[in-house]
Amino acid sequence: MKSHKDPGKSNQSNSDKDDDKKKKGGQSKTPPKFALTSSTGKLPDFLKPKKTIFKDTSKRKYGSGTHGYKKTEQSRLKGIYGAAVSGGTHQSEHPIGFEPINQTNETKRGGKGRTKELENKAPAYQEEYDAHRQHIGTGNRGYVDESGFNAREYRDTQRSFLLQNEPGIAIQLNQLGYGQDKNFGFSTKPSQLQSNESFFNMVQNVGSFSIANDTKDKQGNVTSNNQLVTFKPSDKAEMLTSRATALLKRYLNPIERSLFNYVIDGRIDFNYFVHCCQTGDFSAILDELGFSEFKEEFSEHHEEYRKNDRYNPEDDDDLGGGGGGLTGNILVNEQTVN
Repeated sequence: MKSHKDPGKSNQSNSDKDDDKKKKGGQSKTPPKFALTSSTGKLPDFLKPKKTIFKDTSKRKYGSGTHGYKKTEQSRLKGIYGAAVSGGTHQSEHPIGFEPINQTNETKRGGKGRTKELENKAPAYQEEYDAHRQHIGTGNRGYVDESGFNAREYRDTQRSFLLQNEPGIAIQLNQLGYGQDKNFGFSTKPSQLQSNESFFNMVQNVGSFSIANDTKDKQGNVTSNNQLVTFKPSDKAEMLTSRATALLKRYLNPIERSLFNYVIDGRIDFNYFVHCCQTGDFSAILDELGFSEFKEEFSEHHEEYRKNDRYNPEDDDDLGGGGGGLTGNILVNEQTVN
């Protein structure tokens, strides 16, 4: 695992560089609006432990967490983080690719009516532009990348999970691709916080969607059929765990997992939780939850896992997910599928 620099030290280093420039008569750069820490060492206002789950009550045609909600989601993310979200900063990530959803439909992407509805009602979130472009699900690459799949194998595997009514595992497979990208990892730059928030929002709001499952008889006559695919309650925990695992490039250890139910339930902000996993400081989360008296004990146990690199996904099974899916099998340099 790569070590991560302490945010305070990183901020101090930048100040030292600016001071050196002043001594040389140069102009110091204006600190970026969305720096990791302020001059007082505090995190920016938009990164806080407390979370409120977003629920859209406007009764739009396409609900929150779907591809059809894209423009509204972009505006929502800008409102939270103050940075614009557009096609130049993010792309609409279909964590279950549209090709696996529409595979048997003779009217392909770009079509109207049924085809458009299948896409617009499918799960989607706003992923950072560069990360999305590098994912094996984007484009038609014939070579096998670090995820262990080429584009065709990735899509066929997702399709097989959909036919088994396992959309949660299909989305974990999507996040596996990001976890294998060496350039992908947690940071507090707004564009990535926006992606993580968008993923969290999608997971909290998706319920069911349809896939094309058409049949053709011997005479070549096609019968159109939409098959409903539904997320199980346990999928929420497993999808969020897969995102955290991809961002951290490691499993959540049992100490971190003991707090993760509060993230799933929406009491603790997902981004803030992953930030704490990265830094090892959970003080603000424990304060928010009313567990301040356990700070020292929690810190000692967490540090023990960090030092010994003891991240065994079999240690705890308290997420309500029953240990199923791919959550326990997302590795940094090895791809496995149960």
